[in-house]
Amino acid sequence: MLLRADLPGELLGEALKGLIRAPATALGAVVARYGGDSREMALLGLCDLLIENRSESLVPAFGRLLRSTPPDVLRYLVTAAVASRREEFAAPLAAAAREATGRARMAVFDEGLALSHDPEVIGARAELQARLQSSDAPRASG
Repeated sequence: MLLRADLPGELLGEALKGLIRAPATALGAVVARYGGDSREMALLGLCDLLIENRSESLVPAFGRLLRSTPPDVLRYLVTAAVASRREEFAAPLAAAAREATGRARMAVFDEGLALSHDPEVIGARAELQARLQSSDAPRASG
């Protein structure tokens, strides 16, 4: 079940979003094919697909997407995942926040995870905030 790769990003995103009710077994190839797409609208459709499809077998793909998407798409993905309140997203969110590098990605996780009530996510956000603060601290010259 592969979609045409030459579709404009907006159409591909809508097509991906339209697969929300498809069985997870049919979605593995779709997620693998479009997870590395560079078109933001296509990635947003993939985000919706991963969040709205209730199959736990897609959670690893969600974790991979947390690590590979550009900051603007990541902001949407993190916020939508936290808002979904799906417990199975807590571990991948926490792990990706702990592994985040680069100020922009770290700030996205800090902002998006602020709404979570999950203890694991709260702990990961606290660690992330400490890393952000230490990177802001003036360095002593010697």
